[in-house]
Amino acid sequence: MTGKASNKKIVGGLLAAGSSQRMGKINKLLFEIKGVPMVRKVAIEMLKSNLDSCFAVTGYESERVAKALEGLPIKIIKNPEWENGQGTSVSKVATKLNNDSGDLMIMLGDLPSVKTEHFNYLIKSHTDIMSSEFTITIPEYKGLKGNPVIWGRSYIPQLKELSGELGGRKLFRKYLKEINSVEINSDCIISDVDTSETLDLLVKRIELS
Repeated sequence: MTGKASNKKIVGGLLAAGSSQRMGKINKLLFEIKGVPMVRKVAIEMLKSNLDSCFAVTGYESERVAKALEGLPIKIIKNPEWENGQGTSVSKVATKLNNDSGDLMIMLGDLPSVKTEHFNYLIKSHTDIMSSEFTITIPEYKGLKGNPVIWGRSYIPQLKELSGELGGRKLFRKYLKEINSVEINSDCIISDVDTSETLDLLVKRIELS
């Protein structure tokens, strides 16, 4: 992780606790892309970015996912409540922070096409805002909201209380005026690998790149 031009701190939270239910027997987070497990590929791009530190939340097949992240400077948080939805994983990361820890970037483990440059662009777009602690920065591609999302530190107490599958999205409507929408010129921020079909498309895309 490299230094930012701004002295505002941004902590990363990589969500890697889900069971890939729609993928059948495959744990998509462990699927290898050019020999690297998907979750590790995402983590590496995050760690190369201007984040100040990074956590990864594990749940389903926790030991195998942690093994895939072995050797990286990322702090593992086990979520025993992972079956209760993505919100519990966001809550686990938020609980590790306090109001002085920094703002929080939440990233999904199944978006392997998001690169360091995308993370840094979002971080700069967020920290350039004077009142970033009250801002929610969300990337968009052709009007579609994607990930990662950066939450200003003022939202940490509410993130700690999250549960259910919607995660932080349930707060978007409540804080519409605080949302900083950032256009990203790539569909990587919305290209979640949720099904075997999307996994096949990802593999073909990578082979052609």
